[in-house]
Amino acid sequence: MNILQRAAQYIQERALLNEKAGNYRNAVVDLYRYEELLGSIYMSANFYYIREQLEIKAKMYELALKDIEHAITLEPNDIGYKLEQASLLVRVGEIEKALPLLQQLAEEEPNISDIHRLLGICYMRTNKTAAARKSLEKATLGADNGIGVAAAMAIIEDAGSSVSISISLGVLIIIFSSGSLPKIK
Repeated sequence: MNILQRAAQYIQERALLNEKAGNYRNAVVDLYRYEELLGSIYMSANFYYIREQLEIKAKMYELALKDIEHAITLEPNDIGYKLEQASLLVRVGEIEKALPLLQQLAEEEPNISDIHRLLGICYMRTNKTAAARKSLEKATLGADNGIGVAAAMAIIEDAGSSVSISISLGVLIIIFSSGSLPKIK
């Protein structure tokens, strides 16, 4: 092990300690140093995903988007990375970028409820209530048995709208107390 590899190992361990201590920005800086020491050619898609997660915790969303895009470049067939990118785009309000990605993912993987849940949120943000209802109905039929709808409701309520969601005979019912669609953060 040469001196650069030892330094990189030390910095990687320090990044882990910074993360455990809640010093997310310092952990991110350490991971950039780690990459710089070893070279990006040695970094995996998982490395960029891990750093993206820390960047989200540190509220460094632009860097997080770049890292998840890099992970997708390295592993273009990984649906998880694409779904993570779409989720982050929705989180930062880039609905117009998230929507086509989610539509493509829904065609490729129609049984993943998270895709339909995020599609429903995007459709609500773009005032397409019928499409939102259809997507959220599909989300309830997914493998997570309706937990996805509860998560979508929590996101909407967190944005300041009161929402009631229920399922009756396979029909999803969404009621917004304000009479308008919510604005999601």
